[in-house]
Amino acid sequence: MENKKKTVYYVCFYADPEFSDDITSYPSVWSKIDYVSDTLKRIGYNVCYVCPVIPRKGRFKKRVIRKDEQETHIYFSAFSKRKSKALVKLNNFLQMLQILAYLLVNTKSDDRILIYHSMYHCFWVPALKKVFRKKYILQIEDVYSALSPAGNTYEKKEWDYFEMANGYLCVNTLIRDKIHNSAPKIISHGRYAVSGVIESKISTRCRLVYAGVIEQVRKGAFLAVETMNYLPENYELVILGFGNEKDICDLKKAIKNINDEKGWCCIRYLGYMAGEEYLRELQKCSIALSTHMYDDTNMKSADYTFPSKLLVYLGNGLHIVAQDLRCLRESEINEYITYYDRPVPQAVAKAITAIDTQKEYDSRKKIKELDREFCRGIQNLFE
Repeated sequence: MENKKKTVYYVCFYADPEFSDDITSYPSVWSKIDYVSDTLKRIGYNVCYVCPVIPRKGRFKKRVIRKDEQETHIYFSAFSKRKSKALVKLNNFLQMLQILAYLLVNTKSDDRILIYHSMYHCFWVPALKKVFRKKYILQIEDVYSALSPAGNTYEKKEWDYFEMANGYLCVNTLIRDKIHNSAPKIISHGRYAVSGVIESKISTRCRLVYAGVIEQVRKGAFLAVETMNYLPENYELVILGFGNEKDICDLKKAIKNINDEKGWCCIRYLGYMAGEEYLRELQKCSIALSTHMYDDTNMKSADYTFPSKLLVYLGNGLHIVAQDLRCLRESEINEYITYYDRPVPQAVAKAITAIDTQKEYDSRKKIKELDREFCRGIQNLFE
């Protein structure tokens, strides 16, 4: 029997596992994309991912992947991304034409278009709206012009682009409140998913965890490690992360120095983890550290994003320690965060020791509540 459900056409940079190494994609956003898609399916929509393709090598032939009865992924034909700038520009132009043509031909009056914000889309979306009179919802997870001083050159263009949509999924309230367009908006901090209990806290010490990128710009892992200098013997730290070889080597040296000074292995680097292995390690811990360092030089970038891994921590029952940022203070999880005011190890340690891990605490309940709220919000937004 033919499926008569309405369809949401979800324009996003995505890559199915069998060819994720062949095209440009951003694995860090896949989880959020899939969560939004799963929510749309729960409320009765079919979902079709419409994916631009920038090949890393060779030509890429158009592919249509049927994930299940409600979800399909479309990838368009593309040229190789070689050193020729002309070929790159031609491929980008043809990708935009294919996306635009596909949406014009396939979307019916009761279907919906959802676009995951990328500066890549600023060139063709105005035609979708102004020339072809198509309505769309815009999902904003980052403001790219705020990520570095170089973004000042296209800041106005990006915010003007934001004002054109017919509805919004905003990653935080600061973005929502800066958009003047009166179209409906809902907040979507990240993936509101609760993990089942698959591991217990077995250590007699209070175990801390830092999970994420290891780098020397915001220095999150390094600040977490330095904090152990200011904590008593009943605390230990595990680092779960990835980064370039030099930064990981520098981190291991910092860990060794502190372990040698303390006379025991109070910090362990466990490398990158994913899936059940990652969840098991999280659930052995009591407190998660979000220790990226922000100051006056990069605070603008913090205002227009949201550390979605905090939701993963809450979904696994952990307490959170984080720098006092506006995007967190004005979020739905503010009450579940213990803040430090300055990105220095002494302040982080003070926040950690202020947490009573023996007190009754149920962060999973909050994530379930946010999931229900998001489900209701997205249903109203897309109806």
